[in-house]
Amino acid sequence: RRGRLRRRGRGRRLGPVALATSTSWGRLGLPSPGLLALARRQLRRSFGAKLGVVGAAGVVLVALVLGVGSDGAARRADWVELATGAARWLCWLGAGPLVLAAAGPRDATDHLEGIEQLAALRGHDPAGLRRARVTAAIVATALRVALPALVLCLCFTGLAWHAGAALLRHAVALGLFAALAGVLLGGLGALCSEVGRGRGRALLLAVVLVPWALADRAGHPDWSIPGALGEALSALGHAAAHAGALR
Repeated sequence: RRGRLRRRGRGRRLGPVALATSTSWGRLGLPSPGLLALARRQLRRSFGAKLGVVGAAGVVLVALVLGVGSDGAARRADWVELATGAARWLCWLGAGPLVLAAAGPRDATDHLEGIEQLAALRGHDPAGLRRARVTAAIVATALRVALPALVLCLCFTGLAWHAGAALLRHAVALGLFAALAGVLLGGLGALCSEVGRGRGRALLLAVVLVPWALADRAGHPDWSIPGALGEALSALGHAAAHAGALR
């Protein structure tokens, strides 16, 4: 494959428009759309991303079974609490394997697949590729939490019309929570891949789990990333409920 990339790149020169476009995105501190699509495709093909799909589907299925079992007779607070619990599990069972995949080693894979050569042929520097990986991890993690949570809120609305308004407001809160989880977990996973090189996954687990255990023993679980995400989810849920009470 690398041979095909070399043969394809012989005699090819990037035009001034391509070089200017790549430079302009870099000056803004943003990855180019082409590099971002490449990084997202590479992450989507990983085993962790596929395992995360299975985990997210399992969370959605269990939540739907619990919702159908209530037969629409539950109170609005119960439906909201069920959606909140599902979002919490989606963060770890759905997005967790994806974040671990983002924290994995990239140098050997990129060398084997010719990713860096392909990016160089299109006028992108290694820094642009790193920015694309971080952004791709953030976006993929946020979507892995947000999309199933939104589907659940819509399904619960169909099962219990009396809780529809509260669930739709809560869906907005879950979307904000998903964005926060994407930045914290997805961005951290991609950064651990760059810093830890071949030990990015071990570094990620150490950064997340060790402070969590220490903070829990100290009686302040919110002093860790999982605790902070849990507190943010509760705060956003309370804000959504307060907004409903004001109407």
